[in-house]
Amino acid sequence: MEYTLLINSDTLKQLSLIDINVDEQYIRPATISAQEISLVQLIGSSLYKAICEKVNDNTIMDAENSAYKYLLDNYISIYLAYLVMSDIQLPIQFKIRNKGIITTNDDRVQNATMEDTLMMKQYWSNKADYFGKRLSTYIRNNSGDYPEYCCSCSDDGVSPNSDFKNG
Repeated sequence: MEYTLLINSDTLKQLSLIDINVDEQYIRPATISAQEISLVQLIGSSLYKAICEKVNDNTIMDAENSAYKYLLDNYISIYLAYLVMSDIQLPIQFKIRNKGIITTNDDRVQNATMEDTLMMKQYWSNKADYFGKRLSTYIRNNSGDYPEYCCSCSDDGVSPNSDFKNG
């Protein structure tokens, strides 16, 4: 399945503390999860689909879509950066291999414990919740610029939930 990523790994690494050596194989699934689970819950599937379409067909840069570009650059990107920081904690720490779930070890570094990893996940999730609240507030206060936010969703759609909190 093809996904439209609303934040690329370079931007993500600029906005977050994800190191430049983190492989795309960890970043991509965390980004998809952040968008498809959390962002859709927050802004609703209609607005989410509208933004993805504008990114896909390269019209996000057009003058008539400047509100969407502003939303993406100034609210959605930072929200996604913190969500990915939260979502990537466990996959970075633990790897699924043929022999089971493993954690790698290096003589010069010390791996975080599961407790440390969960604490970091919660830390970044709390930051994402803050930026999610800012995103929701901005969209509600500027709902005239985003008509998809207020429309009723179809059976397969998700209505915006400004009270959504990340796990």
